[in-house]
Amino acid sequence: MSPFNLSSRFFYGEEGYEAIKQKKLLIKFCLLLSPCDLGVIANKGRRGSSWGPRSILNFLSKMTWPLPSLETEVFWIVECFKEEEIRQSLEKAKKNFEHQKGQEQKFLHLGGGHDWVYPFIKACEQSKNFSQENYKVLNIDAHLDTRLEEGLHSGTPFRRLIEDWKIQKKTGAKLYQWGIHPFCNGASHYFEIDQYCKILLTQEEVLKLQKEEGELIVSLDADALDASVMPAVSAINPRGIFPQELEAIYSCLNFKYFGIYEFNPLYDTISGQGAKVLAALIYQYFYQK
Repeated sequence: MSPFNLSSRFFYGEEGYEAIKQKKLLIKFCLLLSPCDLGVIANKGRRGSSWGPRSILNFLSKMTWPLPSLETEVFWIVECFKEEEIRQSLEKAKKNFEHQKGQEQKFLHLGGGHDWVYPFIKACEQSKNFSQENYKVLNIDAHLDTRLEEGLHSGTPFRRLIEDWKIQKKTGAKLYQWGIHPFCNGASHYFEIDQYCKILLTQEEVLKLQKEEGELIVSLDADALDASVMPAVSAINPRGIFPQELEAIYSCLNFKYFGIYEFNPLYDTISGQGAKVLAALIYQYFYQK
């Protein structure tokens, strides 16, 4: 039995997908895991975020879940190590749920390093029923992650995304950044990002995104959270955001694509404080009204 089959409603991998089809179940929640921290290491960060998805899932599985609106609704959990694998998994989950009128399906991506947000966004962009032209990305982070360095690592995903948008001339796409600290970002990180990137300074500015048209992808770098609640990251945040602020956003913004990155359980407390904080945020996201 897979170590992730921790609940009667959790199905893991391709074997789990086949079981879902045979039992005619519905993938209400699709959890995509990319347990790799090579991008963090390349960015001179601390090893360990590759264990993040497993740690978060461990605490998710111990929670008391509400009864589903339909008895057939389940979680499908699958590991993805390439953009194409993420896209194919999204397509499978969407195909499974496509005839459920009036029901919302949600997709959660757990890294690994923040470099994994780039293939997640590109996979979402290419998946079925996704508006490619005017989608928005909200990055909740202390860092812009727009370094002017070659290659893809945890400090460059949004530089890569902005460069793609420039080439493709995506005039409707926009990257919003919230939680950014000047002491975490050099002058070069701001270079030529104004066309597609806007830094939000207050929670009120974030909440105004509910008026924006198009799909919204939300990315949470765990180091956006205050060090008092999130010790388990490569770069702790002395002036971070608190979970209650994020929950307020969940209740106002409607989004079905969500990624969480950079959680490093090797630096968590003995009671798993950081993992519990993120598991509770995921629970709130799945079951927000």
